[in-house]
Amino acid sequence: MSLFKKLFGKSKEIEREEPTVHNPTEEEQVVNRKKETKGESVRILPRIKVDYSHEIYNDDKSKPFTGNPMPNEMEIPEDQKPIVKSLYEDLILCFAVDQGNSYKILQNEVFKKNPNLNEDLLQQISVNALIEEIGEQIKMNGDPEHIIMVTAGGNFEAAIILLDNFWQQIHQLINGNAIISIPARDLLFICREGNQEAIQKLREITKGYFDNPEIQGLLSKALYLKESGKRELKIIEKTF
Repeated sequence: MSLFKKLFGKSKEIEREEPTVHNPTEEEQVVNRKKETKGESVRILPRIKVDYSHEIYNDDKSKPFTGNPMPNEMEIPEDQKPIVKSLYEDLILCFAVDQGNSYKILQNEVFKKNPNLNEDLLQQISVNALIEEIGEQIKMNGDPEHIIMVTAGGNFEAAIILLDNFWQQIHQLINGNAIISIPARDLLFICREGNQEAIQKLREITKGYFDNPEIQGLLSKALYLKESGKRELKIIEKTF
């Protein structure tokens, strides 16, 4: 903790993004009513995950952070598999239902029961919920001329990459394109493209989390380029 205070002591609040106006479809209303009947929360939040079959992890198959593939004889039925949407490069998106004390990952059976529901609609719903959940908590710690550490309560920092207004503010603040690292679900680091000293520090920070066996929720070992005005992220290198 003292290291974070030393490196990222300054704090600046991000302007809150407004949720997209969205009227629930009949299918969404059915889903909501079913969940309310069961006493479940209907808030769906985005959860960033990583596809470890991506080529940058070819040398990491035996490492714990990639998970253990399930034997063929224990294969999960398709409708019980989590909903997975491809995002950028090695990054994928799942959807977590807030149940109060825990989160439940949405499964494909939701689509079978609600044929007009789709991944794009779920992403829009989940991003709106994320803004409501952490919009007023998003803060930047550190120096825009070096490295920024983004904090927002310690659970959904990685998902902040989905917020368009956030990136507009970041690109203005650093006056250029961004290089980012998301080594874990509660971690988001940013520096300006071309700042070689800061990029080298990002490499060290990212690798350090993967070298620490106590870190939970590990995500990507990559550094990404986030260009101003473009939605996607591009891998520029792997950190180990």
